[in-house]
Amino acid sequence: MLAENTRSWIHQWRTEGRQEGEAMLLQRQLIRKFGPLSESVQQRLKAATPAELEAWSFKQDVMFTIMACP
Repeated sequence: MLAENTRSWIHQWRTEGRQEGEAMLLQRQLIRKFGPLSESVQQRLKAATPAELEAWSFKQDVMFTIMACP
């Protein structure tokens, strides 16, 4: 049981780490392209799901998409 819980925690931590890394990469790209980001855009990036981050990374109008979503 302990080993199973440990594996589950490790998987969860890795998943969260990947998601944070993807958000940070997209944030750096946006800063390079548009300059400093507003607090609301930064919060949207932090709260985004992996699917949202992936979709945004392929959009050329990503800033409009992030800011338009509730």
